[in-house]
Amino acid sequence: MWYGLTVGGIALLMLFILTGCNYGHKPYDPSATNGQPASDGLLVLEVDDYGRFWDRATDNRLYNFLENESADKNVVLVTFIHGWHHNADACDDNRIYFQRTLRELQETVNKPDFAESRTALKLQPNVKVIGLYIGWRGRSLPSYLDYLTFWGRKAAAERVGEGDLREFLLKLQNLYEKRNSHVSDTFMGMVTVGHSFGGQVALRTVAELLENDLLDDGPRSEGVRGLGDLTVLLNPAVEAYQYERIHRVAKEEGKFTGAQSPVLLTVSADNDGARGTLFPVGRWVSRLFRASLKTEEVKEWSQALGMYEPQQTHRFSVTKYADSISENDEVDCKSLDFSRVPVIGGVAMEPIPGRSTTNYPFIVASTDSEDLINGHNGIFSKTFRTFLTEYVALSQGKRICLRREAMTTPPKR
Repeated sequence: MWYGLTVGGIALLMLFILTGCNYGHKPYDPSATNGQPASDGLLVLEVDDYGRFWDRATDNRLYNFLENESADKNVVLVTFIHGWHHNADACDDNRIYFQRTLRELQETVNKPDFAESRTALKLQPNVKVIGLYIGWRGRSLPSYLDYLTFWGRKAAAERVGEGDLREFLLKLQNLYEKRNSHVSDTFMGMVTVGHSFGGQVALRTVAELLENDLLDDGPRSEGVRGLGDLTVLLNPAVEAYQYERIHRVAKEEGKFTGAQSPVLLTVSADNDGARGTLFPVGRWVSRLFRASLKTEEVKEWSQALGMYEPQQTHRFSVTKYADSISENDEVDCKSLDFSRVPVIGGVAMEPIPGRSTTNYPFIVASTDSEDLINGHNGIFSKTFRTFLTEYVALSQGKRICLRREAMTTPPKR
């Protein structure tokens, strides 16, 4: 009897896995294919398991929409790429919390002090925040069975990061540079956020841009630029190995000037069991089917970015101390060093000695504050949303100040 039940259980499990080959592989928001915001106000772009857009005309429609929106007003585009266990369903909690974060960012960037600063720079005072939600097949089995899909979803994230989405993000980069390349009374901001395997997707695009900038021997009036204003990786399920080249070249670069604004912010929770336990196991299994690694590369391959200690630059913690930059402070945004600001949005950002230089553009932070980020999926706490919206608003302010100064200062003779 028990033997029969065991065999039956295994057969049922195999059935779930086999049927999961197509489970959830569909577009969840077909109403968004017209290139307009969906019913919840988000722009939605969905990618299939092969890295292609479900509707291959949607990206052009979305691009045209963003081109029109940014033509005569200040626009900040925030793109969110979800991770494992999620999709573009309107009821997905990542989608719901992302929209909530956007509302708070809208309020933050339109605070009187930020609006007055824009007016002083001869820009329109108001800013419109637009959210773009990237959906892919992060969930491919129902309920807890989805935890069996680590290897399949990791590979899918790599395909998504190398497919149509990468090309679209680079098109958005071109639009961003076009809108900010000349003196006008408007600007375009661009922030990209990737969580879990979504961090893998985002890093695939931004890494090449960062490496090109770091290796460029030409003049760096704007420093290392990256993708838009800022890329944020939250508990990224990507090997430290994939980030190591950026880390190494940045160290070799040595010094960054006050003209450098932050370009890559990685925040990792110490109590992230998925990346602390499952990720190393998954990477160990994958090594069995690959060529051997050098001894010094094994940990880089086995540990996730953010958890690999030699790459960490900061420790984050929740604090009751007031922000280092208050609304009433007269701060020269052009000289603000985001790698050394003690407190932003109620979060203390303590540099690790010897891990970064001043004006360092790559922040890799870990935290044991569960009120900030709790576990693998607890990325949308009120505390973290407050920090992120303040950090984005301030870092973008520096980018705007530097850009306007460069365009309005006569060249030296």
